[in-house]
Amino acid sequence: MFFLTRIINKITKPKLVKAVNDSAEIMKMYKKSNIFTSNIMKELLTDTFEYSGNKANVIFVKEAKTGKPFEAYVKYSYKVDSNDKNLFHETIQLVDEKGFVIGQKTYGIKKLPNDKFEMISGNMYNNRPTLEGIGFRLDQMQIERAIQLGIDTIPRFSLAKAILYHTKMGFLPITKFLLKIPESNSLNKISEEFFEKIRGEIPLSEFIPVVIEKNGKFYIDVNKTKANAELSFVKKKIAQRQDKKIYDLESKPVDLSLSGEELETWKEIIQKYPILSKLDFIFPKYKSYIGEIKQNFKEFV
Repeated sequence: MFFLTRIINKITKPKLVKAVNDSAEIMKMYKKSNIFTSNIMKELLTDTFEYSGNKANVIFVKEAKTGKPFEAYVKYSYKVDSNDKNLFHETIQLVDEKGFVIGQKTYGIKKLPNDKFEMISGNMYNNRPTLEGIGFRLDQMQIERAIQLGIDTIPRFSLAKAILYHTKMGFLPITKFLLKIPESNSLNKISEEFFEKIRGEIPLSEFIPVVIEKNGKFYIDVNKTKANAELSFVKKKIAQRQDKKIYDLESKPVDLSLSGEELETWKEIIQKYPILSKLDFIFPKYKSYIGEIKQNFKEFV
């Protein structure tokens, strides 16, 4: 029945069928042209930026001016959520030799009824623009932490100004909200009316509808359309200026995730260049539960 529906759609709705095929190519190029293309990522994942000294909990980031390794000290902490004893908030900080925080990442870990875990998006900030790779190192440690706990999907919210960075790290937009297209000739009108309301500072011309077919019906994938529009605009804007980053761009977040092939790539990276397993911290497994949570601090992950 579904096969017959697809044949009918090809005959009666050729524009939408073409839009589906074009959209698949758009998202294919979105992935191919952007993931794991970060120069700082490639540079830090070398032996030159592997710390081999005797100081505890030290890793290298990069001095932007000299290009030399910069020693950053890792700090780790966690706490149980005040309202949910199966939710844990972990914080990873990078500090300089004087103890000043140069970067920080927080995220949540939720223990599920089947004894598995899921990761919850948090936030990250960089306090030292004269250093490069702070965000990458924080991501590297968060991803390694997810791998330790057997988490297979790492979610992330991204504003437009950061979407190029997150995409380079392997985070791709997910399907979250579908906007139904009733007729072939209504595609552009529906798209323009909808994205005009949520586009922020992104020009409407960047919003090329990412169309999918589901059960014989056609929809605009809102999250992927928005992500593609923002990524396209940010790349154009960066190309017009010398600064590699965008600091001032109003937008609402898009939903991304790291999973599948991209997570497998990260597993290979972590295996070759681990960080957490070299640190002195004890990372809880969140495994010992009888009523109240009992943390076993003697167990290493």
